[in-house]
Amino acid sequence: MQYGDTLFTIASRFHTTPEQIARMNNLSHYHLAWGQQLYIPYLKSQDSRSAGNHSQTRQQAYRPVTAYTATRPILVNGVDINTGLYPVLNYQPENAEYPYIYVPIAEFRRVGARVTWKEQEQLIVVETDYYQLKQENERLRAQLAAYGPIPQQGNTSGNISNWGIAAQQGDWVYFSNITNGNRLYKMRLDGTAKQKLNDDNALYINVMGDWVYYINRNDQMKMYKIRTDGTQRTKIDDQHSATVMVVVGDWIYYVTQSEQYRIYKMNVNGTGKTRMGEDYGVEEMYVSADWIFYTAQPQNLRIYKIKTDGTNRAQVTQDSARQLNVVGDWIYFVNQTLPGIFRVKWDGTGKTSFAAEYSNPTSLNVHGDWIYYGYSDLYKTRLDSPEQIKLTPVYGFAGLINVVGEWLFFRVQYNGEKLLRMKTDGTQAEIVG
Repeated sequence: MQYGDTLFTIASRFHTTPEQIARMNNLSHYHLAWGQQLYIPYLKSQDSRSAGNHSQTRQQAYRPVTAYTATRPILVNGVDINTGLYPVLNYQPENAEYPYIYVPIAEFRRVGARVTWKEQEQLIVVETDYYQLKQENERLRAQLAAYGPIPQQGNTSGNISNWGIAAQQGDWVYFSNITNGNRLYKMRLDGTAKQKLNDDNALYINVMGDWVYYINRNDQMKMYKIRTDGTQRTKIDDQHSATVMVVVGDWIYYVTQSEQYRIYKMNVNGTGKTRMGEDYGVEEMYVSADWIFYTAQPQNLRIYKIKTDGTNRAQVTQDSARQLNVVGDWIYFVNQTLPGIFRVKWDGTGKTSFAAEYSNPTSLNVHGDWIYYGYSDLYKTRLDSPEQIKLTPVYGFAGLINVVGEWLFFRVQYNGEKLLRMKTDGTQAEIVG
C-alpha cells in the first residue's frame, strides 16, 4: 500500500470496487492505516485484440472460504427455500457478528424469482414479482372484506367428492369407521383417544362448531347431527333423504332423492327449505363462496354453477365430469371420455391436464400443492410437476381418498372392506380398527 492510498484509489488501480475489498477483508469502514495489509480480488485480463476481437475477458478469483450447511429455515418471500436439493450455506468470518448466507440460485427459482446475468454490469440479478403480487393480494383481501366474513366449510371439496368419510376440526378427526360397519368415530390426529360416537352408518361428515353433521345410511339416507362429545343425536329433517350433503355456515346444501335428485338448502336447524334451480339428476355437488358447482345426468354430467340464492345458472365446461374438486379458483375433475385429470377455472377458461396416462382414476382429492388419486394403487403428483409418486404400502384396491392434516384416510379391500390411514408421504400405513 502506498502513502496516501485510500480504498477508492486501490479499488480503481486493481479494477474492483471498495465494497468488494471491504467485504473480503471484513472491514466495517473505509478508513485505512499505514502499513495495513489487504486482500485484493485477483483480476486476470486477456487482451484478444490481436485476433481482431476488441473485447476483454475478465476472470476474478477469491480466496477459498469454509462454510457449513444451514439447518435453520431461510425465508424468501415467506417461503423456506432451505428445503430443496441444494442446501443453503453459512460462512462466518472472524470477528463478524452475523454469518454470510450463500443461497444457490436454483432455490430462488423455486419461489418464482428470475435469476439473470447482466454481462455489461457483470452482475447476477434476482428479480421477483413478490411485492406486486403482495399488493394485489392485499387489494383482493380488501375486496373480500367488503362482502363480509367467508362462511366456514364443514369439510373440504376433495373429501366430499369421496363421500366425506373423514373431517377435521382442530387436532381431532371425525370419521366413518369402515372397518367397523361405517360407524361414526372420532380420535386425535396422532391416533389416540379413539371413541365411537354412535352406531349410525355415517357418510358425508361435516363438522361445524360443536356439531357433527352426516347422512345416516341406517335411516334411509336421512340427515342427522350430533354433538362432538357424542350427545344430542338429532334427525335434522324427516322429509328428505340426501345423496350429497355440504354444510356451509348456517346452511346445509344437499341433493335429495325424493325430488328427482335436485339441489336444496335449509338451515342447520331444519328450517327454511329452498330448492336451488330446476336441474334434476344431480350426481355431485359442492359449495364455494356464493356458488354451487354440480353435475347432472340429463346434462351428460357437464359442470354447471348456480348462485346460492338460486340465480345465475351457467355452464362451466362441455366435459363429461366426475370427482369434482373445487379448490381456490379452479375445478379439478376426471373426464369420462378422455384420459387424465383435468382442471378448469370457474369461468371455463384455462383448461389443463395432469397424469394423462391414467385413463380412469377411481378417486381424486386435491389438497394443498398435491393431487392424490387412486388407480388400483394410490398415487400423488404435484400441481407444478409431472412426476408421479406411488404411495406404498397399499393393502388392496384404494378408493374414497380423504385428506386430514398430514394423513390420508381411504377404503381398501383387504379381507373385506377396511379403513386405512397413512401419512401423505406414504409412511406409517395402518388399518384403523
